Amino acid sequence: MYDNNKLAEHGKNQYIHLGVYVSNRNWRALAKQRPHFRLNKLAKANESLKLNLFYFCSETIDTKHQLINGMYYDFEEKLWKSAIYHYPDFIYRRGGISRKDKAKYRIFMNQCKKQRTVLLNPSTLGNWMVYNHFNSVGSLKDYLLETVLYEKPEDLYNMLTRHRCLYLKGVTGRKGKNVIRLEQREDNNYYLKHYEAGIKKIHYKQFNDEEEMVSFIQQFYKGKKFMIQEAIDLLEVNNRGIDLRAELYRNTGGEISICGISARMGIKNSPITTHAEAIPVEKLYEAINLSSKEIEDIQNKMEQFLYKVYRATEEKFGKFVEIGIDFAIDRNMNIKFIECNSQSTKVSLMKAHGINTLEDSMKNVLLYTKYLYEETENGELSVTSKKADSNMIGLIFSSSYINKIILGESDESLEYYIKLASKNKVDLCFYSMNNVSRKHITVNGIVYNYKTDELIRRKLTIPDVNIYRVNAYLRNKLSIDKINYLSKNYNIMFFHAMTNIERCKYNIYEYLSSFPKISPLLPETASLSFAGITEKISRYDKLYIKPKRSSRGRNIYVVEKENEEYKFTHVFNSEEKIYYVTKEKLLQFYEETFPIPQDFIVQQAVATIEYRERKCDFRISPQKNKNGEWQITGMIARVAKKCLNITNLDQGGWPKYKIEEIIDRSTIKQIKKASIQTAMALEEKYPQVIDLGLDIAVDKDGKVWLLEANFRPYRRRINIMHNRIPFEHAVWYLRNKTQG
Repeated sequence: MYDNNKLAEHGKNQYIHLGVYVSNRNWRALAKQRPHFRLNKLAKANESLKLNLFYFCSETIDTKHQLINGMYYDFEEKLWKSAIYHYPDFIYRRGGISRKDKAKYRIFMNQCKKQRTVLLNPSTLGNWMVYNHFNSVGSLKDYLLETVLYEKPEDLYNMLTRHRCLYLKGVTGRKGKNVIRLEQREDNNYYLKHYEAGIKKIHYKQFNDEEEMVSFIQQFYKGKKFMIQEAIDLLEVNNRGIDLRAELYRNTGGEISICGISARMGIKNSPITTHAEAIPVEKLYEAINLSSKEIEDIQNKMEQFLYKVYRATEEKFGKFVEIGIDFAIDRNMNIKFIECNSQSTKVSLMKAHGINTLEDSMKNVLLYTKYLYEETENGELSVTSKKADSNMIGLIFSSSYINKIILGESDESLEYYIKLASKNKVDLCFYSMNNVSRKHITVNGIVYNYKTDELIRRKLTIPDVNIYRVNAYLRNKLSIDKINYLSKNYNIMFFHAMTNIERCKYNIYEYLSSFPKISPLLPETASLSFAGITEKISRYDKLYIKPKRSSRGRNIYVVEKENEEYKFTHVFNSEEKIYYVTKEKLLQFYEETFPIPQDFIVQQAVATIEYRERKCDFRISPQKNKNGEWQITGMIARVAKKCLNITNLDQGGWPKYKIEEIIDRSTIKQIKKASIQTAMALEEKYPQVIDLGLDIAVDKDGKVWLLEANFRPYRRRINIMHNRIPFEHAVWYLRNKTQG
């Protein structure tokens, strides 16, 4: 008999019981102090959270007494230990069920259901069940491949008449098991191949008789059901098929987030990409030479697809802490669904995005469990009962940063903003856009009360005034849609929230050109074209070719005409590389160097003044202050040093703070006036802009030029005046809005 007084309770959050169901083999390995890599990572992630976390398997469940013999990790003794537990409040399944244990597991599940145990991954998501459900969801039909369940040979023959290449899959299964690629070629022979993971071998079969082919397939599946699915004309890199694995999860606010998207490159001629090389999806974009616009389009389409799949899965099977979604992009750039995984091994995630991303995903399982427990204990917080304080500023950071605050980790940014809050007598709400509910207009955040000097997790209405994090642009379409919706419909202000599209240098140039007082300050600029280069170089001594969306002086080309040749100087990573190109080779060089010219601008170079015989220009910082006015808070000269043509500090330039030693007071006054005019013009179009970095030059005749405007000037440190002044403006704006 078990002694209930000796039931295991360990960890600070003893009231949160999370049981991790594993295979019998993996449980025995824990008992022998040989934990599986991912199970060990999950246990280590619990060191700071201290949930009552234990591992169990079918063999260790006592359905008669409704108790479990579980394994937990003792951090003090650094050992795996066993203990007796009640049935847990939450179950996270990380293993399969043996045939002999299925009846016992069903009893266990029924018992858990009666005591309302929450299953974090409530279904194994069998391929055929998922496909059947998705086929009834209108918004997903375009992503689906034609699929039938094999019942008789005619099913296979009929599919082959419509698709010369097919995939056969078990109705359940994972890790690429039980997958056959079947192709009928022009010689009317049937070619099959399948991958055996255990020995890492591809098996090939060829049949000229359809009955022999069917007989082999039936023997392969040993009487088990399987699906027949049209093959995807996959993208390829170096003759290796590419598909994608996205890892999604519900975060600490209960919102769906994308942890990482990995491109999986199959072994040459392999029918599957599982167990293959994996790279971040951004590397795939580079490999297939997508333009910035094409990347933006496909990224948005992928995100919409992934969120639809996650929600549709939950509609049928219940809420999941995480789902791995396999999909592909065909040669026509169409997205096609492959399958869902409720127990992803996350191998591709780790290969493509690193061990830290894997550890974050493990930690999220624990954080989400804690969130669910708190929601259950406290009840669903209504909008009216937890209204945001009218004296509160929202601060938007990344999900990983918010998780660090939840775990009690402090850093310079947190401490700096808390000091600003105390000084300005205002409360704060730290949150990520993933924690925002557009439907309920709420956010799950960490609230700082300046009066009590406490940080508390709360769900509340979104603050009226918010500041987006320093040095970052909005790229996630879901976040952009949320901010646009909340700004338009609820008059909520999100300072600094600028999208990657809005930072386009050419769009800014065209907009500022419409202002009569600013237009004369702008060097001639156009979208890059071959004709544009040849025409402009005949009128100007020098041209600059810049990416439309870049910062910190990266990937710039300087073009000069020298006798009968063209001199191209490429600036990258603080180095200059020079190419001399003849007139005859110019077009070839242009096409090879700028395969996607629409991503660049070509701009007239200004013959700037020099300091100590070096090119020199100025970075000006207009910011909105605590009186609601634009103010010049910084002016420095930037002097070229490492790269002769570029003054950016990130490309080896050096700062000169006493600009009076370079230009006179009259010119300084002109620069300040031009900067304020530019800031006010940009504010008309982008009212959320309260902090700018303007690159201004003075030519050898003393004329002032506006080279470009940067919406998110790079700040190397957080605790500086340039971050304090926008915060003070946000406080001023909040109080004026409240009074109004």
